Amino acid sequence: MRGLMEEEVVSSGTLLDEVLGGGFRKGWITEFYSWNWRIMIRLMHRLLYRLQQLYPDSRFTLIYNQLFGGLDPYGISPWHSDSNVMIVRSFADKDIVEILRQYSKADVDFLIIVDPYLHTLQGTNFKGFKRQVITSSLRNMLMSDAVIILFNRGREYRGLSVGGTMLHHLVHVMIRVLQPRNYNKLILVERVKHPLLPYKSLCIDVDTLLGGVQTL
Repeated sequence: MRGLMEEEVVSSGTLLDEVLGGGFRKGWITEFYSWNWRIMIRLMHRLLYRLQQLYPDSRFTLIYNQLFGGLDPYGISPWHSDSNVMIVRSFADKDIVEILRQYSKADVDFLIIVDPYLHTLQGTNFKGFKRQVITSSLRNMLMSDAVIILFNRGREYRGLSVGGTMLHHLVHVMIRVLQPRNYNKLILVERVKHPLLPYKSLCIDVDTLLGGVQTL
């Protein structure tokens, strides 16, 4: 399996490294998922901001699969940074498949994919088939040497993300993010899959987890 060597590990520069197993690995797909989408969007903005601070010369591509709202272009890029973030929007399930195909061999350092299954959430007879096609397109990402980060939604059951068992077998690292009841400022971050490491969890507030990045 690719990316097992220590030099392939890219630190997030935050306490998130504890559940990532030291950091992100090039050529691996690391998935974050949650049933609370507001947490996912906040985590995406804050993490991308921090990574750009740490690696200002790196090239970032953000594939954002949402129709409107939830994305703050100014919130994901440090004010002192040059325009090193390419934002690509998808507006339909067929769009995301084509975009993933185009960027499977993209010459980038960080590839961030947000909400790839959004357009399959509505009730349809072809929902399962469309998800399989999207997951197959994500499989092409494994040809990349980039750090690949996927932000996804929790599935309705079984504790997995949307994409199900097919996606579960595809991604290398799965990080589940929950908000415990009665703890509004804390999130539970769980490493539920890693090819080299066992389960691990942290119950922590977002500011501490991500190193005190300025709140959006």
